[in-house]
Amino acid sequence: ATQMPLKNLPQEEVGYLASSMLGERSIPPDALQTLFRETGGQPLFVVEAIRTLVNADVVRQNISGDWQWGEFPETLLSDDISELLYRRITALPAVQRQVMEYACVFFNDFSFELLAAVWRGDEFELLDVLDELIVEGLLITYGYEERYRFSQGLYRQAVYHRMQDARRRLLHREIGGA
Repeated sequence: ATQMPLKNLPQEEVGYLASSMLGERSIPPDALQTLFRETGGQPLFVVEAIRTLVNADVVRQNISGDWQWGEFPETLLSDDISELLYRRITALPAVQRQVMEYACVFFNDFSFELLAAVWRGDEFELLDVLDELIVEGLLITYGYEERYRFSQGLYRQAVYHRMQDARRRLLHREIGGA
């Protein structure tokens, strides 16, 4: 079987894809923003997210046939797509999974310095692992001071929601003390 990598779509094209799936001209800007943020523009995730939203009646047709968009529950998208993402994450080497666990507790983004302050290993190894996770497409860097964040919010959710409660609490406490 041939594998073809799909490139992430820009926000505008996510809107076109979602609209075409629903037979609509456009989707509401706030819904588009949330959809783009949660899927990172990954076409497979966009398709699955739309299906999930329709199946959960978050997106539904009114009596005149127009699509109505409700509020996105925080974990709705992660529930259906999470298993697919988590399988990808569990296939990573243990040290990469461990860095992902630390990173997901920061929620939005983090600096190397803050992550290194709570990391219990070698800082050079940590830098190498961060670079590997960027190459894997799981993390991205941005900004002048090089901050890190998950390439897609769903990766963070997949790791965070499958972590043991005790580990999550411990990591939150360590990060809070850094």
